[in-house]
Amino acid sequence: MSFAYAAKTGWSKNSWIVYGGTSPGGSKEVYNPLSTTHEYLEVGDAWNTYSIPAYAAPTGKGFCVGFVLDMGSGDRFVITGGGFAYEGSGLSAETHEYNPNTRTWASSGENLVGSGRTMGVGFALGGYGYYCGGHVLTGPNYFDQVEVQKLDPAGTAGSRWATTATPLGTALSGAMAAVVSGGDAFVFGGRYNTVVSGYGQGDQLDGGTAQTGVQSFDGSAWTTGLAALGAGRWGAGCAARGDKVYLIGGKGSGYLDDVDEYDTVGDSWTAKLPSSSIEGIFPARQYFSAGYSPGRDHILCTGGKISDSGIKSTTDHRVYDPVTNVFVMKAPLPTPPRFATVGAVM
Repeated sequence: MSFAYAAKTGWSKNSWIVYGGTSPGGSKEVYNPLSTTHEYLEVGDAWNTYSIPAYAAPTGKGFCVGFVLDMGSGDRFVITGGGFAYEGSGLSAETHEYNPNTRTWASSGENLVGSGRTMGVGFALGGYGYYCGGHVLTGPNYFDQVEVQKLDPAGTAGSRWATTATPLGTALSGAMAAVVSGGDAFVFGGRYNTVVSGYGQGDQLDGGTAQTGVQSFDGSAWTTGLAALGAGRWGAGCAARGDKVYLIGGKGSGYLDDVDEYDTVGDSWTAKLPSSSIEGIFPARQYFSAGYSPGRDHILCTGGKISDSGIKSTTDHRVYDPVTNVFVMKAPLPTPPRFATVGAVM
């Protein structure tokens, strides 16, 4: 999803909030959408799972977009879009807000424009939220979008999402995004799927052509033609630290376990941990939550999909230290194993 996981600068709770995802049901056609919310406390290396009233919690779903945004009464973990189940049973357009102070969810009353969508990428920038690309569902077919939608917290209630006049440079799903200290958002890789007769959920997860492009957004226009990825990649963990962005794992020609650093100032890439150097330290995976913790100066990496055979997922949770260039194991995510979660540091 995937996904952009925005950290709040000056965060106070020392916590990592992880919502939803999917627990595999044994094939590409079956999975169990989850609605649980887990909070990882950096102090104590422990997870809390909160029982949130059903009327307040979003329906279980995976591949949501999430970001931290002030919705008018303080910072909230905002999630939108996502899928309820496999094989055309529904995509979501709903937007929900998580209040970290009361540990409760509430519907914002806002929906994405048009149909529900999944596997987009999003971020908060300049006081607005953005949802970019992703799949929409038309009959039996899934296909990728170039559209960018903008959430204005101060807009008219019921219509705070609007389609922008600045689409992505190319249609994408499964891309990665992060907002750097300089104030721009960057979108990396992803896949492009054309509409194919009989195209199903298995293809939604694993089909299409992996992309290498990098594009940036300053709130008004996209810049394309930046230094490309060395190889196509999607569904990776992505987090910004200052003016650097880190891509971890994901999938290209196969599952990946490497770490690459993108210098947004110099428009250049550095292989921090090539695949061969971290075997057994960061198991190859995709579709996991990743977020930068400014208080601890490391990147949290949680859950993920580790195999196409039966769609195996994991509870693995560890942190990457960009300074020492190593991963450290932490307390695992509570069961069941899951992928396609969405997370935020708050």
